[in-house]
Amino acid sequence: MNNMYFNILLLVSTTIFGSLVSGKDCNILSEIFTEYGIEKNWEDGTNGCCESYKNYEYPILVNCNQDSKIVKVHMADLYLDDKPISEQFCHLNSLISLELINNGLAGNLPACLTSLNTLEYLNLTGNKLTGSILSDIDKLRNLKELTLSKNNLSGKLPEAIGNIASLEYLYLDNNQITGILPNSLDNLASIKAIDLSFNQFYGSLPEEIYNLESLEQLYLNDNGFSGSISEDLGSFSVITELDITNNMFVGKIPETIGYLQNLEWLSVAGNQFSDEFPVNLGKLRYLTHLDISDNNFLSLPESLKRLKYLNYIDLSDNKNFIGEIDLADSVETCYMSTKNVCVNGGSCKNRIRECIPVVDALAKEDEDEEVTEDNVVSDSNKTSSSSSSTCWVSVYGYPCCEGKIKEHVYATDNDGKWGYDFSKKIWCGISSYEEIANKYNSMKKSDGDCWSLEQGYNCCVGCTTFLTTDEGNWGIENAEWCGIPSYCSA
Repeated sequence: MNNMYFNILLLVSTTIFGSLVSGKDCNILSEIFTEYGIEKNWEDGTNGCCESYKNYEYPILVNCNQDSKIVKVHMADLYLDDKPISEQFCHLNSLISLELINNGLAGNLPACLTSLNTLEYLNLTGNKLTGSILSDIDKLRNLKELTLSKNNLSGKLPEAIGNIASLEYLYLDNNQITGILPNSLDNLASIKAIDLSFNQFYGSLPEEIYNLESLEQLYLNDNGFSGSISEDLGSFSVITELDITNNMFVGKIPETIGYLQNLEWLSVAGNQFSDEFPVNLGKLRYLTHLDISDNNFLSLPESLKRLKYLNYIDLSDNKNFIGEIDLADSVETCYMSTKNVCVNGGSCKNRIRECIPVVDALAKEDEDEEVTEDNVVSDSNKTSSSSSSTCWVSVYGYPCCEGKIKEHVYATDNDGKWGYDFSKKIWCGISSYEEIANKYNSMKKSDGDCWSLEQGYNCCVGCTTFLTTDEGNWGIENAEWCGIPSYCSA
């Protein structure tokens, strides 16, 4: 008899205790909701939160395991008005994923976050968090993704970050993190993506970073990195995206870049790289985007034409760049702000000077006529009409053809007739300013065509567009911006 009462008592106490245990995590979540002023829709003391939010209902998602332990919390766009990250999250000791995105949270990262040793995904992007990254962040030994993007975090990247062997994705972009990169990064044997862009890092890249052979994406752009790029760059054998734009790197791009045969996106713009781009560029067979602008490169190799998937290329603002650029037909967007470059191939939608094939016979004809720099100068002294002020292309900064060079027209476009100076290896203009200006003046409809006067800019005479804004199309004539008139659309 006594045994029966004991068993009944044990069953009742177990049921009550089990209910309290099952509702523990939901009670913690209830406190978080109260702290953040969020209305809850389950009863206290139950595990109702697991049912209420288990299916994604923006902006909150809550998942629980079979024991009613919360394993995932997702909160986004809740406008929490500079509230701190609740330390109650640290009591959810089965938590695998914590995502608090674009909530306006402020203050430092709670030190207790590192007690969540089951955590695999931590995403706090788009808040107003300050202070530094926790120095013992490596206590999160199961962490696979750490995303702290778009906050106001500062201080240095702790050495401990390199001790999280499970880490696959590290996104720290758009903060104010400073200092040099820790040598411990080479311990991240599983890392696939690193984004440190738009911070205040400086110094040379540690040699250890080239040991990250699993790396697929690396964004170091818009920092203060300096020094040269190591030959060990070729170790990134599976990398698909590499962006080191707007730093202070110098020297040459190493030939080993040809080993990055999975590379699809490459930007080295806004640095101080020099010399010729390596011939091995042609081995990057999957490359779709190439930006080498704002450097001191001298040329691109002929192997560029092998890149059958290349769609975008920018080599503008390389002042010493000269020669012909050979492109595959896939290229659609091109930027080349230098008169010493012309393009073969591609289908560039923006204004690019195309190379006009010149047959050997014509070149030989010019040689027979002894078109040298000396006799060109003498002819120009005899004919005042050949001065640079009288030809149309002078408004674009191109030279005017002089002497006998004016007798051969190698190209004709909307800008008039073009010649080619073989001694200087440069295109020059033949059509007179008066001739082309009269052509465009005859197309004018009314004074209302000159819309840019209201913006404080002259109206262009020609129709060559360099830039399009909300106001209209813009050209550059005589080194000044001007508005493209409406008659050009005709």
